[in-house]
Amino acid sequence: MRYALFLLVVVCGFVCGDEAERLHNLARRLNNLRRQCEAKRRRLLQRINSLQQEVNAKKALLSSIKEELAKVRESIKKEEKELRKMSARKDALIKDEQDYYERLEAARRRFNKAVASSIPFKRAKRTIAPQKSLPRLFDAVVEAHLNDIARACSVEAYRDILQIEKRRLRGYMVRIGLVGMAFAADSGEAALWTRSGWKASRDVRLWRAIRRLAEQSLKRAVPQIVPAPLPSEAFK
Repeated sequence: MRYALFLLVVVCGFVCGDEAERLHNLARRLNNLRRQCEAKRRRLLQRINSLQQEVNAKKALLSSIKEELAKVRESIKKEEKELRKMSARKDALIKDEQDYYERLEAARRRFNKAVASSIPFKRAKRTIAPQKSLPRLFDAVVEAHLNDIARACSVEAYRDILQIEKRRLRGYMVRIGLVGMAFAADSGEAALWTRSGWKASRDVRLWRAIRRLAEQSLKRAVPQIVPAPLPSEAFK
């Protein structure tokens, strides 16, 4: 009986020792797993924190972008409003310009009508009886122009070529006042600009008067005869 108890105690000791060793191993493995889980948890927390920081940074960037976008939209609205104002102003300026040119054209027509009604040959036509012939009428026009040329206040003269009645005359073109034009050819002919075009005349007094005006404008003596005709480029 004593041996049986001793044997039982020995067997129980071996069994308990094995169980204790197994429990110790299990505890060590559990500690290792706990440490691994703790390390993984820390790494996950660090990763979560870094991701949270990135998310916060991106949220801040998105907020700033939204603010800038709102500012840009507001600026675009202001620019569109200003553009509409400028477009309306442009249309108004175009209309004002059209009105101005219409008024200018109307004033020009009135001015031309007033000038055309007051130039000497019109007065000559009104003062000469209808039964007189056209040459005598033109002589009266020449007389009226002589008076007008004598009182001319602004004169400009230059060399030119005048084509009249299928002829080309070289001489001095004289601009008198605003609308008056006269031509003294080197051949001794004179020409006056009328409403119906250029009219030639052999009146010596008219020719001399036009040449005197040319001399006054050019501030030099005008030769009586041009020895050789100059090329047409010299008169342009």
